[in-house]
Amino acid sequence: MKHFILHMDLDSFFVSVERLKNPALNGKPVIIGGTKKRGVVSSCSYEARAFGVHSAMAGFRAHQLCPHGIFISSDFANYSYYSKLVTEIIAKRVPLFEKASIDEFYIDLTGMDKYFGCYDFAQQLRKEIIEESGLPISFGLGSNKVIAKMATNHAKPNGHKYIEPGTEHQFLDPLAIQEIPMLGKQTVKFLEDRGIQTIKQLRELGPEQLEEWMGKHGKTLWRRANGEGSTTIRLERERKSISKEHTFFEDSKDADYLLAVLHNMAEQLAHRLRIEEVKATNLAIKMRDGYFRTITKQTTLHPTNFEHQIIEEINRYFPHWYKGQPLRLIGLRLAGLTDTSYQANLFEDVEKQQKMYSTIDAIKLKFGKQKINRGSGFTNKPKQ
Repeated sequence: MKHFILHMDLDSFFVSVERLKNPALNGKPVIIGGTKKRGVVSSCSYEARAFGVHSAMAGFRAHQLCPHGIFISSDFANYSYYSKLVTEIIAKRVPLFEKASIDEFYIDLTGMDKYFGCYDFAQQLRKEIIEESGLPISFGLGSNKVIAKMATNHAKPNGHKYIEPGTEHQFLDPLAIQEIPMLGKQTVKFLEDRGIQTIKQLRELGPEQLEEWMGKHGKTLWRRANGEGSTTIRLERERKSISKEHTFFEDSKDADYLLAVLHNMAEQLAHRLRIEEVKATNLAIKMRDGYFRTITKQTTLHPTNFEHQIIEEINRYFPHWYKGQPLRLIGLRLAGLTDTSYQANLFEDVEKQQKMYSTIDAIKLKFGKQKINRGSGFTNKPKQ
């Protein structure tokens, strides 16, 4: 039986969401996450990539490469909202899909070719996602996950590509070995040092040689070079935690300032929890000093997605956990996510609180997360 696996990937997802909010960013080098001095890039536009910027790059390096780049703080609540919107569109149209990440999906179309073309269906689904979400999305269609994902990479930006069953070698042969998914830099260098540049050369080595060099990984690599891969679709995996970190331009030991930063993080993360309709049952604070020594302290929570309850716990524990050392980084993680309903305080009007937070969330989603914030989260320059 022929398998048909569709891979869909939202193009420069974070950047695309920001451009929906602010069309003036269209066509400009946009860099999400980090700052011009510190932090790490989480995403960037194709215009920024042209300068050599890429995700996971240090913010200061991105600024060196692209000095005119527009740096924007991550807005994960908004990203989660649009990710959920696209997920719902897909769920309505297909019987089985896997959400591999916030912006990436695998869909099993096997058997659907008996009724109408899988490629035509994929194009219709892509069109529907673009029209309903306003976001660009690319897809690749192939006989397994590996081929489908590689096809998507060739379809970007905002395009589509179909590798018909039986034509996998024709597609793969001229490609560089770097294009094989999950192939690390060290493995690439190892192979290139031995004269292996293309996927065709890799395949012609044979499984025995690769297994001798790399063990079991070598055999898997040879299968991928032959266009073989998994066709198993895993149902949507539950996220276990969400987190946010802040790297300071200068190390800080101002406890009030650090607390305000944590309050601001709690507000943003709680907003994300409400958008995803889950609650946290665990709170952890991460502290890293100038020597890169990291301490993480945690405590349990009654299931909640109300930031005032999370902030109460931060205020309760942070003064005991923080020992006054200058910090380079501070972070907040909310874990043990659940959809359980629980009222921690019998005297608290939960319905009234839910209405208030629903209004706040609506304002944030429509006008941006910075349009309404708690006063305790405002962070003035720290006292050193």
